[in-house]
Amino acid sequence: MTTSTTHKNMPIQASLSLTDNPTPGEGHGTSKSEKHCGDEDHDGEESDKEDKGDKRDGEVEGLTEEIRMMERVLEQKKERLRGLRREKKIEEGEETRRDELDDLDDLDDSRSLPSHALLLLADTALPLGSFAYSVGLESYLAHRRLSPSPSNTLPTTTTPQPTLTSPLTNLESFLPLSLTSLSSTTLPLLIAAYRSPARYHSINEHYDATLICTVQRRASLAQGRAVVGVWSKIFSPHFSQISDPPSKKRKKAAEMLSSLQHSSKEQSISPPHYPTTFPLLFLTQSIPLQSTVYVYLLSHLKTILSAAVRAGVLGPYQAQGILASRDIEGLVRGEMRRWEKAMGLGGGEEDGKNGEMSGEGCGEEGEEEADEDSTIVRMAGQTIPILDLWSGRHEMLYSRIFNS
Repeated sequence: MTTSTTHKNMPIQASLSLTDNPTPGEGHGTSKSEKHCGDEDHDGEESDKEDKGDKRDGEVEGLTEEIRMMERVLEQKKERLRGLRREKKIEEGEETRRDELDDLDDLDDSRSLPSHALLLLADTALPLGSFAYSVGLESYLAHRRLSPSPSNTLPTTTTPQPTLTSPLTNLESFLPLSLTSLSSTTLPLLIAAYRSPARYHSINEHYDATLICTVQRRASLAQGRAVVGVWSKIFSPHFSQISDPPSKKRKKAAEMLSSLQHSSKEQSISPPHYPTTFPLLFLTQSIPLQSTVYVYLLSHLKTILSAAVRAGVLGPYQAQGILASRDIEGLVRGEMRRWEKAMGLGGGEEDGKNGEMSGEGCGEEGEEEADEDSTIVRMAGQTIPILDLWSGRHEMLYSRIFNS
């Protein structure tokens, strides 16, 4: 009975249990909608985040692409800059190269360089024997050691005593005197011999006859023979190797120098003197007359200063400083200007181009130039006679270090 009762009541309980338990979805409907709304909000936030991320990524990509473009432009600009610099270097290199080529052209142009022979003949190492003589300086210093007292002193009962003068002071006064004397006595003969080498013997004999100082005469003859020796031993072997054919004037000068080697055997010919033989040597090397005169005058001053160094008047650096001074240059150029005005001293071998050889007696022009050269020779004369006295008394000194 109990069992049946239990079975009978089971449907009722089941139904009650079914009634008491709500069906799925009932009683929790509100919670589901809320959950759905929350999901939607979450999805919105995520979509916003995704949108922001996509926007940020797009901006990053845009900036990256822009930077890449700018880097490409920068590389292009750098490449262009390097190209411009290369072009500039090439242009500068071409300009430098052109300058170097211009310099080479200047070196090839013989007109822009001094004559090679001029540099050789102006060198003090040329064996002309000039430095064996003091050109009167040693005697001048010996006789000028004492100078008279100033004339503006008050008269006294005692005899005025001479005062000692500095050798350097005497040297400074001797240089212009000696140069003026040299140009007055020998420069007209030098110019005439250069312009008319065919008349060399008559010009040389004129100088030999008018040279009264025996000391100067011995020195002039010794140096004249040295010039002939320099020609025969140094320049004569190369005279035939000159590329340009020599003019008649140069040929005549070369022939005259060659003939002077045997002049000592012929008593009728005067031995060569230095001022008249010196220009023939320069003429054979096509050195202009103006350069010849300048070297002649400057060599005279070099000889004096060299003698002063050996005499202990001054040192070698001081002597070269005097040579390099504007005063010495002014002395030389002043003497040249004096004779340019008097005789129309010009430049070079072209001076006697009328008839190719002035003074040869070829036609009326040659005769006119011969007369002009004779006039020039007659202009030579000693303007400072006391220099001849000082030079002549050199061999009378008690002691001396230079040749007389």
